[in-house]
Amino acid sequence: SYEELEHYMYGSACTVGLIMSYVIGFKRPHTLEYAKKLGIAMQLTNFLRDIGEDYAHRGRVYMPQEELKRFGVTDEIETSRMSPEFVAFMKFQVSRARRLYRESDPGIGELHRRGQLAVRLASLLYERILTKIEEAQYNTLRSRVRTQLPEKIRVSVPIMINHLYNS
Repeated sequence: SYEELEHYMYGSACTVGLIMSYVIGFKRPHTLEYAKKLGIAMQLTNFLRDIGEDYAHRGRVYMPQEELKRFGVTDEIETSRMSPEFVAFMKFQVSRARRLYRESDPGIGELHRRGQLAVRLASLLYERILTKIEEAQYNTLRSRVRTQLPEKIRVSVPIMINHLYNS
């Protein structure tokens, strides 16, 4: 279930966000809720990007089985076969991840200034992976999508300039 996946992601990703919040420093206890959401968004992005690779190399499917069934996804992951049902499932998951990034964004501003840039860049670059998934027409079954260095620079430079001028 998605709740079970969230529990798994709490242990694998949210704890990293919580630790980083304490290392960086934060203003209010509620900031930790934003950190959890960002951790889930980033881990979900990893899972979506790596669906085919995780199954092919590890025999694992990190997607909620009840949601796969709800969308009518049957053997697509095992056979690396794209279908309209798999695309609909992926669109739903990408939308969920994007919502989590949006919901976590206010928390970045609540971190100590010295850590905001790194967290903002990580968030934006990870979210950019979702764009690459969309550009690949949601096919993460046969190959892993990647953001290239020029794209990372194009996304990062305006954020870095904004951060420097607003210091």
